[in-house]
Amino acid sequence: DLRTPLTDISGSADRLMQQESALDAASRKKLYTAIYDDTNRLLNMTENLLAVTHLETEKESVPMSPERIENLFQSAVAQLDRRAAEHRISVHLEDAALVAAMNPKLIQRVIINIMNNAMQYTPKGSHIELSGVKKGNAVEISVTDDGPGIPQDAKSHLFDLFYTAGQGKADCQRGLGLGLNLCQSIVALHGGKIEVSDHLPAGTTFRFTLPLVSSEKR
Repeated sequence: DLRTPLTDISGSADRLMQQESALDAASRKKLYTAIYDDTNRLLNMTENLLAVTHLETEKESVPMSPERIENLFQSAVAQLDRRAAEHRISVHLEDAALVAAMNPKLIQRVIINIMNNAMQYTPKGSHIELSGVKKGNAVEISVTDDGPGIPQDAKSHLFDLFYTAGQGKADCQRGLGLGLNLCQSIVALHGGKIEVSDHLPAGTTFRFTLPLVSSEKR
């Protein structure tokens, strides 16, 4: 999983160094884009691996603090890769003052992984919405898309380690199947639960909860 994008980056860079003057603008741009995309894929994979290590070594001492959902959303969306420009990304927040108890770095990783998943498995131009609402003593965060959806038999395995929908075991093109399994572990650490459901008439919704921080406790 690490070797394939590194090999592709090396090959593209080598071709640019050796043949740049002979390549037309479109070919050069294609190689630059390939390098950029593979680099981002490696960065995302590395962040997931670091988060897994963090959870394993410091699970009992992960710091939590009250964080504004609005700030969380802004930071997560700003870190999405260039595929975000190929989709219609929107953010809906029921109350701009919503605050939840969390480790913001880990919860950002959850949102980024879910949104990356949506961008990967939906056609260009699909609508992906990140939203947050108050539900009792919790804040419910959801990511909804209007893509082709997820097969029913795949839903029960989505959060398994190294599983990718439609493919079973992860291959080098899909990357390590860490993303959703990591999301489940992070949400559980926060005392919440992550779920997936159909979004009618088409698409998928991932939702998870965080402990609400009331205005009296801020």
